[in-house]
Amino acid sequence: GMECIAGRTKIGETLRAYLHASRPPLQWSGRQVVSVMRGLEHAYTSTGLLHLDIKPDNILVDIMGKFWLTDFGLAGATNARPAPSLRIGTPGFQSPEHLGEGTLSERSDVFSMGMTLAFTIARSASDPSVDVAALKQIASRAASSDPLQRFSTIRDMRSQLESALGMVDTSSIAASMPELSFAQRLNRAVSKEHVGQSDEA
Repeated sequence: GMECIAGRTKIGETLRAYLHASRPPLQWSGRQVVSVMRGLEHAYTSTGLLHLDIKPDNILVDIMGKFWLTDFGLAGATNARPAPSLRIGTPGFQSPEHLGEGTLSERSDVFSMGMTLAFTIARSASDPSVDVAALKQIASRAASSDPLQRFSTIRDMRSQLESALGMVDTSSIAASMPELSFAQRLNRAVSKEHVGQSDEA
């Protein structure tokens, strides 16, 4: 499947394995989740597709401890009913409408990101610089069983998470990332070099 982001640096292990072995400070891991969401926003703009399989096993961690979202193997269009093949996934991380008869939307990915955020919070080291309750509230809202109670977009969720982490508004970053051809978007990852250029913009 298509990778959303991959680095030229060595990709080491899944987020699940990394958190189990390393338990990084929550401020760091929270900011890396923000980075994943930025990449997801860019993927939406580039492809028009939902990811539909966001989970700790589809986020890889490089040797610098940075998180990279991968695997668009189940990607699908928004406002569509999930085909039987798209119902294959990881229980607990896929939205109720994904597993049932509902209509898929960006809120479906919001649900999966909320569950992934909750997973990350629970497995990161306590950090006095972070309001854990605020982060848990964001994860809980994102992972609501009712799509209408969730954040309407990944960008809205990211904005709230950035605020809770004390980060400045970086909404312009995704918009400034370079455009790729259709073939590039489907067949190769966005390089770390491109992401670095956007982060410096």
